[in-house]
Amino acid sequence: MTLRPCGYRDRVIDKLLAESLHVFGAVSIEGPKYCGKTWSALNQANSAVYVMDPNRGFATKALAIEDPYRLLDGTAPLLIDEWQEAPGIWDAVRFEVDKDTARGRFILTGSTTPQADAPLHSGAGRIARIFLRPMSLYESGDSSGEVSLAALLSESWQGEASSAVNDENLAHLCVRGGWPENIDAAQEKAGRMPFQYLETLYASDISSPDNVRRDPFKVQALVRALARNNATMVGNKSLKWEVSEGLGSISAPTLASYINALKRIFVLEEVPGWAPDIRTRSRVRVSPKRYLVDPSLVLASLNVSAQALLTDRATFGSVFEGLCLRDLRVYSQVSEIGMLHYHDEDDLEVDAILQQRDGSYAAVEIKLSESQADEAAAMLTKFTNKMSNQGRKPPSQLLVLTGGGKAIRRDDGVLQIPITCLRD
Repeated sequence: MTLRPCGYRDRVIDKLLAESLHVFGAVSIEGPKYCGKTWSALNQANSAVYVMDPNRGFATKALAIEDPYRLLDGTAPLLIDEWQEAPGIWDAVRFEVDKDTARGRFILTGSTTPQADAPLHSGAGRIARIFLRPMSLYESGDSSGEVSLAALLSESWQGEASSAVNDENLAHLCVRGGWPENIDAAQEKAGRMPFQYLETLYASDISSPDNVRRDPFKVQALVRALARNNATMVGNKSLKWEVSEGLGSISAPTLASYINALKRIFVLEEVPGWAPDIRTRSRVRVSPKRYLVDPSLVLASLNVSAQALLTDRATFGSVFEGLCLRDLRVYSQVSEIGMLHYHDEDDLEVDAILQQRDGSYAAVEIKLSESQADEAAAMLTKFTNKMSNQGRKPPSQLLVLTGGGKAIRRDDGVLQIPITCLRD
């Protein structure tokens, strides 16, 4: 019997966690606060230690700092929650795993990457890392799951599916986000939790990785600038200008430290650029696409309601793209599929490249409306022709993700799939 909480909703990483516990001595689940890391760990743990238990003046944390080995007794798998509050736990776990060949002894959860000087050992080969994001639409029950991404990429999916989700539904899903505690919130109250999430981030969470105090107003301005440029290749120079506007100047090193802090608390994600040749130097020169880890944070930072989103198609489109990128990352993680994006010197863009370990890849365009599918399919065909004309491997699949409508293989061979039909 595990410690599975009552009301636990199955997550896509459940299978990955179970498999990892059979291979590694320990597994670390990382991700933003309130995305469900502890519950996912409890679902497969047989005992647990909570480092931030406030009982007796946070006695557990004090003990963990003084003698982390005393926390390691428990029935395997033993969950150690918020281990980063006492980074010595990592090294203690790594050392215990080194001494014993037993698998699946520990599950660690953490919502912050510790300082660079702690822990002392990377844990490579001993501690597997799994990233947990806010819930995808399939995990929250808002996607039918009739279409498997893995089946699409293996070319084994056949048939049709459809989604009755409309723009009003999608706007609510974007405002609500994928936070487990917010899934059942009433529509008129769904935006409160993401707003409070950001208020806490501005005030304190941004300082948690390194205990460096940062100006809450500049943090707020930076998050807003990232939200305005969500799912784009916005660079630090542009962000510096936007943050400085109305707040006074911010130096480039300071801005970089703020961005790094957002990544270390797993609020900001980056999609690397993709180059068609493995050895080409352009791979490392392509700017990443940046987006906030959940679309609800974009809307909360901009103070945009579901009703307002419906009247601003440009903002709706960028927020929807962020939602799709979140879900694609959730679904592709289990199959070890890498996600990148493409943007070349001719301004030819592909929203996502899903690259498999054998080198094959799918090209994905994201469009809010089903009526934009023809435009997206034409872009993907242009990309395919360019790869072929240059003697490079073309994509194995072309995929247009939409907000609703039918899941079909079009006459031109392009797959058109509503995000509300997709699963891993």
